[in-house]
Amino acid sequence: ASLPGNLAETFLTSLLLWESAGSIGATGIQSTVKVRKTTEDMILAIPLLSSFALPWLVKALKNIDTSTDGSDEFFSVLLKLVSSVDPVGNEAQLKDLGASVCFKLASYPGRISDTACTFNSTGVLCGCLKLLISLIEAGGNNFLVEGSPHILNTINV
Repeated sequence: ASLPGNLAETFLTSLLLWESAGSIGATGIQSTVKVRKTTEDMILAIPLLSSFALPWLVKALKNIDTSTDGSDEFFSVLLKLVSSVDPVGNEAQLKDLGASVCFKLASYPGRISDTACTFNSTGVLCGCLKLLISLIEAGGNNFLVEGSPHILNTINV
């Protein structure tokens, strides 16, 4: 956290969302998952890093591509951080996360048509839905006040 600028934040989030370039075989996939899993373990093992990671990951969530397949560890560590923080002491961060989750859910591409067979990655969608549950359990609707109207507008309710 004492690295200049946003270097620590950029480094951590890029490792947590690590994806290999181009087509890779089974060994490459295993290596990619290992990098992400080791980064998750590092964040959770170092309390100082965990305290900095929550706002960094909330910020990173806003920029995650909904088509990414490499988000399991990102959402896993974010869920663990959310469940371990004091909701009262971290209310502003959790409200920011709630807004980010709602905006991400609203931006998730829907079906093109009833007959079109499209295969969108569901990792980001499932991760956001799990975060939504976690935020509701932590504070009811309190953490979703800002973002929930955006979802309602998106689905025309």
